[in-house]
Amino acid sequence: MGWRAELVERGDPFGGGEDEADGDAVSSWLPLDLFAIWDGEDVRATPEIMARIDGHAMFYPGKTHSVHGESESGKSWIAQVAVIEALRAGDGAVLYLDYEDDEHSVVARLRALGMRREWLTRFDYVAPDGPRDAAFAELLERSYRLAVIDGVTAAIAAEPDAKSSDNDNVTAWDKALPRRIAHRTGAAVVLVDHVTKSGEGRGRFPIGAQAKMANVSGSAFYVDVENVLRPGELGVLRIYVGKDRPGGVREHAGPMGKDRLQPFARFLFDAADPEAIAVELQPWMGAGDAEIYDESIELLREEEAIASRVPPPDVLAYEGSGRTALVDVAVVVMRYGSGASGVTLAKTTEYYAATRRELGDKATRDTFKKRVHRAWDALHALGHLEPVNPDSKIATGAHRWAK
Repeated sequence: MGWRAELVERGDPFGGGEDEADGDAVSSWLPLDLFAIWDGEDVRATPEIMARIDGHAMFYPGKTHSVHGESESGKSWIAQVAVIEALRAGDGAVLYLDYEDDEHSVVARLRALGMRREWLTRFDYVAPDGPRDAAFAELLERSYRLAVIDGVTAAIAAEPDAKSSDNDNVTAWDKALPRRIAHRTGAAVVLVDHVTKSGEGRGRFPIGAQAKMANVSGSAFYVDVENVLRPGELGVLRIYVGKDRPGGVREHAGPMGKDRLQPFARFLFDAADPEAIAVELQPWMGAGDAEIYDESIELLREEEAIASRVPPPDVLAYEGSGRTALVDVAVVVMRYGSGASGVTLAKTTEYYAATRRELGDKATRDTFKKRVHRAWDALHALGHLEPVNPDSKIATGAHRWAK
């Protein structure tokens, strides 16, 4: 008897309604009531979790999603940032099924991202090491805002005789685990997965069977590395949407490219202090050297709001080189810097670039960066900035922080 037959025998639904296995005697063959949809009472699904700074998000409640990329591309970090966002909202719990790491590493990462001890009462961490049992059935009785399955290939391999390269196996697993979690708990389910090592023919798909992408009921994202995520540095990931069944993500993404990938966001990961990591999900900036910025109404309003801030009096009185850039950088420092959480020069350059929309060739961008660096040095001379480590990297200002 194969693994699917064994699961069907004990109640897992691979051919019937998902609720049948849980004793609710509900058939998926009953006609649905469509009047609420017809009358406009059933509103279209809207992504609500893992939002960019302009409010547009990645994940839909009650649907399944994929976040896939190469090894060490930051996929799990993205899911863990979504965990913090969901818990910080304060109106729901989070389920984390970990097939690849351990609780010590996950807790350390979450603490660095701002996790609070009291949130643990709403965070269910599970490290499955066997078939689903009564404990899994109890999880389905709870309500979750977000559920993460970290390690899809390992999760499928945990099933008896299952292969992640087999479309039937993947479809059966999807129905038994992620889709059932989404339907029963209301969670936005995020599947963290790998892609093939070779870039040729990789496309927008995670490694293994094509059913992995086909079965996603929400949205799927491919993660590419712009700057590697390392302790003490500013890492940057590019996030592309490769599938969006409800349609609420693609409408806020960039132009369609190869394999129907659209740039959706840039994930900034400031690990200057590895124990207090700052992250931000910015609107897409396009691929390649041009760095095209999103022209959304939200960003235009954000730019106007920053421009309307009044810098410190001595900054306004500064008469040195690059005074315009000095004022703009001072505004950024005022907004994002504080005594508790500093702003590195690299991060300030990112913010300034996003608000100024500096475009052009490499020479133009190099001039732009020099202008920001001069402004940063001027602020430091005026006493608004101080180096966190006077003996290290003073020339580049990489470790200077706002007071």
